[in-house]
This record gives sequence, structure tokens and C-alpha cells, in this order.
Amino acid sequence: MLYRFTNAATDQDVRAGLTTATAELPAGSLTTAQSYLTLKRAFSAQADA
Repeated sequence: MLYRFTNAATDQDVRAGLTTATAELPAGSLTTAQSYLTLKRAFSAQADA
């Protein structure tokens, strides 16, 4: 499932949004998460190489 957060400019913003969005889920429901910021940095690094 994809989530879009109003404040997502930093890793901390994304973590805070994810924590809020998943707060009511049962323990162990969230198995993995990846921020678009991780992908953005990876693609930017490739473009700079």
C-alpha cells in the first residue's frame, strides 16, 4: 500500500507520518517500508556519476 504524506521533505517527516498512519495496526502488520527519498537519492547519485 502506498501512502502520501503532507509533510515528507525529510526522512524524519516520513517516519513521523508512517508512525501516525500505522499506529492502530496490530503488531507485526507492517513488514517493510521504504521512503521515496531513498529512491530519489539513489537515482540522483546515478545521474551524478
